[in-house]
Amino acid sequence: MNTTVVVEIGNPWLKLVVLRGAIGTTYVKALAAQSFLNMPEDAASAGIADFLREQKIKKPENLIISFSRNAVTLRNLRIPSANPGEIDDMIKLHVGRQVPYAKEEIVNGYRVIGKDTMGYSKVMLAIVHRESIRKIFRILEKAGLYTDRMELSSDGILAWLCRATRSLDPKSSDAFIILDVDAHFTDFIVSTYENILFSRVIAQGAENLADESKWPKFLGEMKQTMVISQGEEVSQKPVKFFLTGSVGHLKKLASTIEVEFNVPVETVESLSNMPLAKEVVKKPAEAPAQVSFSSLLGLGLDTARRKINFVLPEAQI
Repeated sequence: MNTTVVVEIGNPWLKLVVLRGAIGTTYVKALAAQSFLNMPEDAASAGIADFLREQKIKKPENLIISFSRNAVTLRNLRIPSANPGEIDDMIKLHVGRQVPYAKEEIVNGYRVIGKDTMGYSKVMLAIVHRESIRKIFRILEKAGLYTDRMELSSDGILAWLCRATRSLDPKSSDAFIILDVDAHFTDFIVSTYENILFSRVIAQGAENLADESKWPKFLGEMKQTMVISQGEEVSQKPVKFFLTGSVGHLKKLASTIEVEFNVPVETVESLSNMPLAKEVVKKPAEAPAQVSFSSLLGLGLDTARRKINFVLPEAQI
């Protein structure tokens, strides 16, 4: 029986998901969330090790890190080449101009998401600060763990949604919008079934949105983000919204979005249509209502889909 553990060490939550695999089926066994705000690294390591010990896991066969979208800079680029080697070289030239950090201080990953009418490659470039990755490696090392899979959380959200809802057609090229609501922010994603086309963080999450007086500001941010996405050459009009993550108490918000944008909205909670163990450990019991587990579930359940991966050069060696 294989065990996959997915961890997100983000700001301000530490999240874990345990998946078990047997006879061609992978199912969710346990999940946990704990505030990471001002938590010392040693305490985070101990929390991870203790939870795995409780689940009788000495060393998982697969360990995946979900790198939180709110700590990533994403850019949509057009590269005048379709040759993978040339694209790689041009990305190295571009990356230093995208953020106000020295090249030595950043790590990047990217994925080709298509071609434009001129034959240019459309590339989604993701940039993170090197120290953010080092911190995660330090915490894992103290917990006796190591991984070479550190993947963008937004990719996990799409992978999860494609399993969690039956209303997506794998053969369709229609664009849709995912609003994945975490505790303190929302990942606004424009996507097709195959690829994320655009993503932007809205600095309002489940805690803010519990207050209906905050909804007008949230709707305003959504409108602004849609305008920005069109500026990034995302020309397809979305046919649907998916409200996901910590959304059990936001059914009324879904109706409000539907009326405001005149686009159908489907609400999908994190464990919807997921393969579950007979008894899923939730620590605490209200964890799925507090934070979004979408990205962790997607990265753990779908290992075939191409994702943006961040690897420190020294770890790669």
